[in-house]
Amino acid sequence: MSGKYSVEMNGINKSFGGVHALKNVSVRFCPGEIHSLVGENGAGKSTLIKILSGMYVKDSGELRIHGETVHAKSVFEMKQKGVDVIYQEFALAPDCTVAENIYMSHLAGADRHFINWKQLNRQTKELIESIGFDIDPREAVGDLSVAYQQIVEIAKALSADVDILVLDEPTAVLSPYETEKLFKILKELREKGMTIIYISHRMEDVLELSDRITVLRDGENVAEYRRGEADVSQLVTMMMGRDPGAFYPKREHVEIGEEVFRAEGLNRGFKVQDVSFFVRSGEVLGIAGLLGGGKTESVRIAYGADPGRCGGIYIEGKPCKINSPYAAQKQGINYLSESRKDDGVLLDLSIIENITLSNMRAVQKGIFIDRKKELRTVKGLAEKFTVKCRDVRDPVASLSGGNQQKVSIAKSLFAPTKVLILDEPTRGIDVGAKVEVYHIINELAAQGMAVILVSSEIEEITGMCDRVVVMGAGTVRGELKGSEITKQRILELSAAEAGGGH
Repeated sequence: MSGKYSVEMNGINKSFGGVHALKNVSVRFCPGEIHSLVGENGAGKSTLIKILSGMYVKDSGELRIHGETVHAKSVFEMKQKGVDVIYQEFALAPDCTVAENIYMSHLAGADRHFINWKQLNRQTKELIESIGFDIDPREAVGDLSVAYQQIVEIAKALSADVDILVLDEPTAVLSPYETEKLFKILKELREKGMTIIYISHRMEDVLELSDRITVLRDGENVAEYRRGEADVSQLVTMMMGRDPGAFYPKREHVEIGEEVFRAEGLNRGFKVQDVSFFVRSGEVLGIAGLLGGGKTESVRIAYGADPGRCGGIYIEGKPCKINSPYAAQKQGINYLSESRKDDGVLLDLSIIENITLSNMRAVQKGIFIDRKKELRTVKGLAEKFTVKCRDVRDPVASLSGGNQQKVSIAKSLFAPTKVLILDEPTRGIDVGAKVEVYHIINELAAQGMAVILVSSEIEEITGMCDRVVVMGAGTVRGELKGSEITKQRILELSAAEAGGGH
């Protein structure tokens, strides 16, 4: 690690109205280093990075890039200085191809008049393959999975002359195998002298990857650790300012009842091939596997959200036809999408409107909405699910990601629910919110609900589930119960998929 800093941020302050987002924060980043920033939502990570990227202007303090004091007031200026940020919310044009997105700012050749498409597609293919992935350069970005859109974002940054790369939750949509490939390329970039600033809520990833870790809490930097100096428990305690207890809370006296839901013979081309699974009351069933394994596709067919063939759906042992989400909800099956902002919540609507939308009849009085009952009911749910908000009449957009997710869960449960399917329920939310979501899952199971947890985080699956169905290449590779549910066994069962592309 070089002694010369590539980035120095000294005594940085930033306020929004009366809220101090950053209070005298000082942190330095070195070339040839992977340096992680961790903290709960609202700790100041995003504000600090937006100042570095030129999106925000600091109130006071000093920013130095390669020893030079910088007063940049735009993202363009900072990109010229070699700083690029890959945010959780992608900056991609969905109707353009992969190649067009990656080379958007420099599509034309030296004469600036014509595009050599053959050369452009070849360059794109080589760049993506150098990261360890196989994506068709001519494919429209909007047709790619969320995970592969993330890879396009990373390739786009690498195509420019960047030597300070910031990644905000880059593995949130990647499975362990894809994460491993990403880590390999980040380590190679580190060896080439690049400064990599890494932001993640996945503590295991942070500890594996980082040379140094800076912890932010309430707008201040409260600790810095070098490799090997901290474990997950220490990091989480420092981030929260208290001991959170067990990260994956255990359920006492688990009582698993009769089968509630069964899906048999789900098929959709190569994506889903003869997939069957069942879940019982009081049980948390995990569906695990690598990216492209068919996890999400299978549950969406079973829920009636996507087309596909089905050998049979059974509710409490009785055959049932589910050809739409509406039909599923009538049978007491609810689904929380992996894409919170696309399918989970309506950001511009209030917390009240989002939650009651799934079952308006519950708050109706004749043909009108009983506003007092609606307000009382939603306040009760917000309290039950610890939704941190100023007022339940505020828009969902005003909430942190974790609180948006809790609103999404409350919305799913506002209608009568026997089976709750949670697809990546903790993606992109901070550690405190994760623990709260885990408590909610355990509480629902303890009340006798059947819960299906679809997750690409193996630690989450091993920490939360009573039984696990492992998928790979669109098929069920095996089932694990109790003490069989280990990271090694899950990876072993899905390992045959590792040689494939996408």
